[in-house]
Formats: sequence, C-alpha cells, structure tokens
Amino acid sequence: MNGTDPGPRWGAVEDDAESTAAAYRERGWTAIAGHPGDVNPVDDDARIDVLLPESEFDAALDAVGDAA
Repeated sequence: MNGTDPGPRWGAVEDDAESTAAAYRERGWTAIAGHPGDVNPVDDDARIDVLLPESEFDAALDAVGDAA
C-alpha cells in the first residue's frame, strides 16, 4: 500500500474480495481476487495503478486475454 500500513480493515477487504470471487466462480465466471502490493492514484485520470504479485498478474492477464 505504497509504504503505509493499511490498518486492520485491510484484512476484511481481502476476505470480501475472496468471497466475492468465489461466488462468481460458483456461477461459472472466471474471477480473480487480487492482493495488491502497491496502489497508487493517478493524478491526471480517474483511475488507480495496482501492483499485483506475478502469479496474480499472470492469471488476470490470461483471463482478460481469454475474454478478448
């Protein structure tokens, strides 16, 4: 989280992401719950940049590639 401690609520955010992804997978969707290392807002745009561990990045890239 860009060098700062995200606090105790971050675990709840990750748990929610995991359960949401699991619910989508149960319905036949491809779903990946990412565990970002760094999250950075982009000043000139309404978006964020997220750094994922290599295995999760590869899985996300594969999922997007399969959908295209």
